Amino acid sequence: VSFLRLSSQNSSKRCPRGRFSNSTGSQSLNSGCIPCFAGRYSEDDGVQVSNPTTIKPLPAETCNACPAGWSRGAPGSTFCLPCSMGHLQKNEGGITCDKCLSSLYNDEIGRSSDCSACPAGFISEKQGSASCQACPLGQYGLTWQGSMYCDKCPRGFVREDVLPADGACKEC
Repeated sequence: VSFLRLSSQNSSKRCPRGRFSNSTGSQSLNSGCIPCFAGRYSEDDGVQVSNPTTIKPLPAETCNACPAGWSRGAPGSTFCLPCSMGHLQKNEGGITCDKCLSSLYNDEIGRSSDCSACPAGFISEKQGSASCQACPLGQYGLTWQGSMYCDKCPRGFVREDVLPADGACKEC
């Protein structure tokens, strides 16, 4: 909780939700309480406190850091948002969630660990994917430099069934 001593009064007040104070002797809550920085939040309810015995400036860390897997880009936030599927945030205090790279996916909300690789025979061609798709008919799954790709069956070979997705092309 961040307290602010108002110089014109013999009392102190809590900064409202989403704000904190790092100074003393301010003239008003508007000038003395500043918004929590992006990636941080405060859910204080703004309860008034009269005549506290000690008032000290409090650092920005008074506002809570968004947990890993969550983010908040707007200053003055009272809450953080979980990363959506296809995104992740590994660190506390995240301002944005990062998209999973192509050939990776994430089907969880609020993910804080690496995105998953698509299984054999499945691909994810765009960044920020929440799922992988089976290689289309006439193509097969190919791993190259640690990533899964679909490649056309060689001449004289065909793949007629979608499942199993990791199925090989068969000779005609």
